Amino acid sequence: MVTNLINLTHRFTVGVRFNTNITNSDIIADNEMKASSEIPDKAMKTIKILNCTERNLQSINTLNSVSFKSFRKLTERKLKNIKLLKRKTEYKSCEELNKLADENQIRSIILKVQRNESKGDYLTHNEFKHLFVQFLPFKWYAYKLLKIQQKEINYDNVNDKMLDVMLQVSFAAFDYKLFDQLFQILQHRKITASANVLSNAIQVYLKTENIHMAIQIFHQSVMTEKELPNYLLNIFISNLYNKTKNPNLCLSSYKLWISRNHQTNPSIDSFMYNLLVECNLTEDIAWIEQSLEKRGLTEKFVVKFGRVCNQVSKTRKSYDEFMKSELLTQYVQHAKEENEVSSLLNNLTYLHLKHGEFGLALETFMKINNKKNFEITIFSLLRHFEKFENPEMVFQLLKKLKEESNFKIHWTHVLIYWRGMINKYPHLGYGIHRKLRKALSKSKYHQFGFLSNLLVVKKMPVNVDTDERRHYASVKYDNINSELKPLPTDPYLRNIESRLYSGILPDSEILRKAIRLTNDPTEIDRLFEIVKNMNRLSRHRVKSVRLNLEMYYKRRNRKKALELFSEQIDFIENSKMVDCRDLIELFKFCVKSKLYDKAIMVLDLFEKYNVKIVGDQNIMRFLSMFIKYCWSTKQFKELITILEWLKGEKNIIIDEFFWFNLKTAGIKNREILTQMGTKSLEDKNKDNIEKNVEDKTVDEIVENSSEEDLFLQQLIPKMMSYYDLSVYELKNKNEEKCEEVIDTAGDNFKYLVKWIDEDTEILFGTRS
Repeated sequence: MVTNLINLTHRFTVGVRFNTNITNSDIIADNEMKASSEIPDKAMKTIKILNCTERNLQSINTLNSVSFKSFRKLTERKLKNIKLLKRKTEYKSCEELNKLADENQIRSIILKVQRNESKGDYLTHNEFKHLFVQFLPFKWYAYKLLKIQQKEINYDNVNDKMLDVMLQVSFAAFDYKLFDQLFQILQHRKITASANVLSNAIQVYLKTENIHMAIQIFHQSVMTEKELPNYLLNIFISNLYNKTKNPNLCLSSYKLWISRNHQTNPSIDSFMYNLLVECNLTEDIAWIEQSLEKRGLTEKFVVKFGRVCNQVSKTRKSYDEFMKSELLTQYVQHAKEENEVSSLLNNLTYLHLKHGEFGLALETFMKINNKKNFEITIFSLLRHFEKFENPEMVFQLLKKLKEESNFKIHWTHVLIYWRGMINKYPHLGYGIHRKLRKALSKSKYHQFGFLSNLLVVKKMPVNVDTDERRHYASVKYDNINSELKPLPTDPYLRNIESRLYSGILPDSEILRKAIRLTNDPTEIDRLFEIVKNMNRLSRHRVKSVRLNLEMYYKRRNRKKALELFSEQIDFIENSKMVDCRDLIELFKFCVKSKLYDKAIMVLDLFEKYNVKIVGDQNIMRFLSMFIKYCWSTKQFKELITILEWLKGEKNIIIDEFFWFNLKTAGIKNREILTQMGTKSLEDKNKDNIEKNVEDKTVDEIVENSSEEDLFLQQLIPKMMSYYDLSVYELKNKNEEKCEEVIDTAGDNFKYLVKWIDEDTEILFGTRS
């Protein structure tokens, strides 16, 4: 069937397609004919890189080609068989606790205290204090004990040191409501918080978007304390920027720190310098260059190499040239001289991952011999696969690390895998999340039980016209903190403005979604105003092809189509960088505007900038528009090729919206059949569709088709029959695959929880 159709469509392509007698209203203009005929070849060349199965196999083979056994020396626990701290008092209110504590029966103690509490029998203050201290090696159980006894605690009797410990325990358990309560007591006593508590407080108030509170705590500490550890600045600046994306807030705090002569880590100096360069803040760039020179940091390896990496990361060409240059050799020597080899390896790993060179990244990773950098780089590798929508590799990497080096699984690793799965399969979000909650509930020790409340999925609209909604992964701190609720993050103008008031700048994706989700002219004008303001502050961060195209579609001024296209191309050429999503949107814009000669330019940009389409969602965006293009320009051979590729691709799972788009494209093209007087196939069942396809041979059609209208009358019914059957097959295949994905996620969550429990048993001394 497929072979016959390809032969038939080939006859149509070479003999009929560009006949000047074509009169269909959707046919392209004469000056676009040649361009239209070139698009399929270039698009197919772009699509060839979408072989997801092959790409995943390559990643797995690359991973399997190395051994992580040498990392065992970095994953060894310094303390095994951790026990409760030594008992210093007799527990008279519940004598059974003495024996349980001496036998290290931690869970039994918790259960006993819970049962007594339910009867109204609480520990005395001194008993609680001593038992709480004994539990400190196991913070998650210390927190449980604290929550059980919380109603009976008189904080006036809690000394400063104990209050400090309680703060650290509540922070570790993500109970930010309790942390805030304790921190207010600390401030009321006018006690100087330890550096650890200050660090925790900064993170709590930034994560709950109490930006002004976090800034106030930091600034007050900087102004009043003579000495502060440099890691406090690192934590504050990194968290502040991650939450607000506001370079001005970061710079003012950085300047204050410098003015008080506190020491800095060169890595944060490098970060601030590159941030100011990216934002094109000329006066501030001059200031920081002068400051770095004054403090003797200009020639420091971390600062110099960070500057180079920032430039090299932008284009594939600069990356290739740098990796082959003598300059890299010089930096390797420089790193050795300053004992910054770990920093060199971390940055090189980042560069390799940035340009999709997983093999080189892995090769660099294998040279690390420092525990801290080992864990940091693992995080970078995992985040790389999350970003490129390959959560399967996230799990495979963790699995290999666990089996070969006895790597300890952390809750952030679970979060990355969970988030990666939902981002890749947003239509399966609830099913995947249920599997996570089920796996956590089966945990023997419930060490990471807080994830059940912390991690949530929610449905958000993505298109006001179609009411299309998808699941998004979210870390919801207000689930465990009812008083310090984060501001709403849904992409609506009211939320964007309330966050702006708190100093939180929106990124281009939030602005794009907000523009798409409103039809209110007043809101659109205000959003455009915000875009302009953001561009003045940080033109490289906010300005994007995607955002500008959304603005164009809201205005719907076709006369500006060519002008807008030229602006986008100029932006790409000037910045020398573009991502696949931007190019997909630009291709979509060209096809919708019937600028087919411009569409060719967009497809050429994929090759010019070595842009690969990664992630199921991006693949479906591109294919959806290309399929519509094939229908509108009668590129049937390419349409068949795409559908056959989709049916054979094992690693792509189409969502309901893509399937609906496929079905809609078929329905719209039935109008052609109706215009030709051909009976619609919409109500025919599968068997009749297959029978209809085989009624006539290709040779019979070709022999009897002397004119295009007659030819189309024979071709299109067969094409529609094939298309309907293909969509039907894709739907069935997809339903089976969806169940498989959810089940696989469940199995992987079970493994992760099992490994966590095994590590916990080692701590308890119940497993060798």
